[in-house]
Amino acid sequence: MGTDEEKSRWNRRMMASSTPRLCLDLELTLWVTILAVIWLHSFAADTKLEWDLLVNKSLSWVKATGAPDLADCVKAANALLKTCVLPKTLGL
Repeated sequence: MGTDEEKSRWNRRMMASSTPRLCLDLELTLWVTILAVIWLHSFAADTKLEWDLLVNKSLSWVKATGAPDLADCVKAANALLKTCVLPKTLGL
């Protein structure tokens, strides 16, 4: 690959291509946060003590954004990650 700018553009394109159309109106940071939280709940449950505080703070921020359709984005993230975390598990 080339410069850092080229890598950054490539990363944004890859993330946008895997982001469901439903969530495209959300800020990319919000979508990535939802993905990370769901990933942690699904694949790092054995280390929950290490990341629980961070996830709680992240979910507080997600809720504070007032973004619509968060439950639908959780469903889309589950589909993308092939997981099954309920929106109510995240308090959404």
